[in-house]
Parts: sequence; C-alpha cells; structure tokens
Amino acid sequence: MTFERLKMANRILITALLAACAPGVACNDSKGSRDAGGTSGTGGSPTSTACPGTLNGSCRYTGGETCIDFTGLPDSATVAMAEATCVEDGKGTWAETACTHTGALGACRAVRGATCEGWWAYAGTLADEMARCADNGDIWVSP
Repeated sequence: MTFERLKMANRILITALLAACAPGVACNDSKGSRDAGGTSGTGGSPTSTACPGTLNGSCRYTGGETCIDFTGLPDSATVAMAEATCVEDGKGTWAETACTHTGALGACRAVRGATCEGWWAYAGTLADEMARCADNGDIWVSP
C-alpha cells in the first residue's frame, strides 16, 4: 500500500469517525444507507462487500490497485464526506455499488466502531496483502 493511499484512507476514516458521534449526530442513524448493489460493479462480476451491513458506497482508486467498500457510515453527511474525500484531486471514483471481485487478491476488513471498510487489493502479492492486513489487526476476506 503506497503512502498516498494510506494517507487518503486515514483521512476518510478519521472524517467518518469524527462525524459519526459528533454532538447532535446520532451514531446509529441509518439515513446514509444506500442501495447495497450486490450484483453489479466494475466489470459486471458478482460483488458483495467485505463487511456486514448496508453498503454506503465504494471508492475506486485511480490506477485500479485498490477499491474500498464502506458500510456503517452513520448518516448522509458522513457518506458525503467520504465521497468528497474519495474524488478529491482525481484520486478516486465514488460508486453506490460494491467493489468488484474480478482480479482481486481479496479484501482487508477494517472495523472501527460501527464503521467498516473493506479494502479490496488488485495488485501486489497475496502473501504481502494478507500480512499487511494482519499487521493492522484486521481480517482478510477472500474474493
């Protein structure tokens, strides 16, 4: 995982977590839920999220090495922040469907409170991606 991808992911996660339980925002508010999309995605292959719950959207990084599924974002404002961070400076493309499994090595499931991110990897080696996932204390999910 490159430093730029890691930096962007941290901004998305921090933004989502800060907004999730900010004063006046209900942490379990489901207004941000979107269509789970489970049967479509880039390439038209069957897809599902690496995380439980209703899919809020996904961020496909420019370059195609990574795609992140987001579930459990608490409200539409948090979904909008994740989308804005994704597309900032042309770094990614936001979609309301899950990431495709076509060509994926697998996904690293990162759960932070009620928010879950499924990091689908399409480049590198399976062993390296699984090790990075485990090093972060997250769970590897096969495609």
